[in-house]
Amino acid sequence: MIVNPERIFNRFSRVQNPDLMKSPVWQKYKQDFMDYFTQFENADEAKNFNNVTFYPCLADDLPSTPIDPYYFYQDTWASKKIFERKPESVLDIGSTVFYAGIISQFAPTTFVNIRPVNLNLPGLTVVDGSILDLPFTDASQNFITSLCVLEHIGLGRYGDPIMPDGTKSACAEIDRVLKPQGEIVVSVPLGKTCCIAFNAHRIFSRGEFLSYFAGYEVLDEIYLNPEPSGSEILNSLDIGEFVVWVVHLKKGIDREIENWVEQGNPVSLPHKFNSVSNKYISTSLSDNQIYPQVCIEASNDYRSFNSFRRNPIYNEILEHISENQGREYLNIISKDPDVLSAINNFKLNDEYGSPIMYEYSGIGIISPTTLRYIKVLADLKKHFQTLNSLNICEIGVGYGGQCRIINAYYSPSMYCLVDIQPALSLAQRFLDNYIIHSVLTYKTMNELSQRDYDLVLSNYAFTELPRSVQDIYLNKVILRSKRGYITYNETTPSEFNSYKSGELIEIISGSRIFKEEPLTHPKNCIIVWGENAE
Repeated sequence: MIVNPERIFNRFSRVQNPDLMKSPVWQKYKQDFMDYFTQFENADEAKNFNNVTFYPCLADDLPSTPIDPYYFYQDTWASKKIFERKPESVLDIGSTVFYAGIISQFAPTTFVNIRPVNLNLPGLTVVDGSILDLPFTDASQNFITSLCVLEHIGLGRYGDPIMPDGTKSACAEIDRVLKPQGEIVVSVPLGKTCCIAFNAHRIFSRGEFLSYFAGYEVLDEIYLNPEPSGSEILNSLDIGEFVVWVVHLKKGIDREIENWVEQGNPVSLPHKFNSVSNKYISTSLSDNQIYPQVCIEASNDYRSFNSFRRNPIYNEILEHISENQGREYLNIISKDPDVLSAINNFKLNDEYGSPIMYEYSGIGIISPTTLRYIKVLADLKKHFQTLNSLNICEIGVGYGGQCRIINAYYSPSMYCLVDIQPALSLAQRFLDNYIIHSVLTYKTMNELSQRDYDLVLSNYAFTELPRSVQDIYLNKVILRSKRGYITYNETTPSEFNSYKSGELIEIISGSRIFKEEPLTHPKNCIIVWGENAE
């Protein structure tokens, strides 16, 4: 039985901080104590609870449950992935101890942390270690998670050594210990552009971060703001603002060519098979049995779309610009400071498809393919001054990258994209992620009607067609267009009997030949007409 609770409380109060006892929370604590024990003597508890001690909890009377929604959503999302994938084991690097403890009940988990943790839980093994020097052999782990860790490496926030490129080094170490076809789930701050918020964290662009895991496939992703949202949230962010991006990646594996087709569906071919596209030539270098299938899969399947620009079959046709060629394109672009000033907007082209990217002096990380598109834009500006309000037709559109670059700088009235249907579907999937100023239309060659365009554009594609197909485009579009810019490719097969550059100059009135810079083939050139058109 508790006798004289007020005296008990006053005795306890005498040893407390006088300032604390004057505070409203202490006064409430005392009042709650007195109210409780006033009613206590008539309660059933009084029969068995004969002792009282004090354990003041003075900060828990809150209007709502305190929670960090970013951690709540990322931890549950990552846990769900482990539950779904059922890996044999999990290596977690530096996530919260609570998360590691929970997933250890789904799969045996090794928790690595630079700060020692003393825990004893079946299913959980705790190891002291650094993400920059993991205590595991090469290719030994099949599933790795690391949530809200990578962005901090090398900023000194947690007592770690100052280390620019700390995140990149940590990602390389994760890649070292992950088995081929192994999977990772990681989270980092994601913004429209890269930013170092010293010394809290780095903010990455999507393309920048994926460049640290070259060759990995994006299986799934979620954007937290802090509620789950779509990638469009990135467009509303200013420098220094971010969402938390949680991404599920799968590491690639090298194979011989006979192993690349599984169950009748083509999968990625290694770069060494440079002749693959030429084995399936039909009406153009890109209209073959494999390339259209890659386009169809990328336009219809979320995972394929997230990595299509790394698919070596696709690279045979489009994403094959080298790092050095990208540097040569940049040198040309740099001659136009106004175009160069829009580089961060142009970089958004690399947010989708996981392209291979490199770091270039003065502009940071970007894919060389995007640099080629920007170089074409700079050429168009040089030859035609402006593309505002023009009706444009592009023959051979790839995934729509050139269209998006032009619309990031100019505001054409209409933009007609012409290609095979699978490529058009992929281009529409890509361009739907951006604000495009033009009215877009998507047409195959047969759907294209005769029309007078203000500008016809083709990067290699028109000159890679058989002569009979070229004649259709000449009659429907090219000879009716006021302006034109065609990059001529000399490397078409002899059986195509394609028009030579000299023949095209004679056919297209007022056209001139310009040197291709950088030169990608000894006989390549650029054909331009209508520079003074109004």
